[in-house]
Amino acid sequence: METSRYRLMTSAHVSFTKAGIASIRNISDFLERSGLSPFVASSFSAQRNVSEQLDKKIIEFAEKEEERMRGVEWANVSGYSFGQPLKRGMSHRENVNCQHPNDK
Repeated sequence: METSRYRLMTSAHVSFTKAGIASIRNISDFLERSGLSPFVASSFSAQRNVSEQLDKKIIEFAEKEEERMRGVEWANVSGYSFGQPLKRGMSHRENVNCQHPNDK
């Protein structure tokens, strides 16, 4: 049950406040209106604590990824604004053409 509560709160915060434009007050309101407040602390201060903990976890993850990706070479993939990592020993190609499955 505790894992389900944690997953619920993490999902709500990521969807509403981290990836969206909602606020912590919207989270509290959602918990009240959905009937989940008897099972999950819905007060602003409780949700602010959850949000701060999640912020710390996101920063921690970003720092670990930065360290992990340090020194990785990136290839330019034509038609896309992002690159794809090259493994050691792989050479750059002149043209890398990738078609998205939805492109006709």
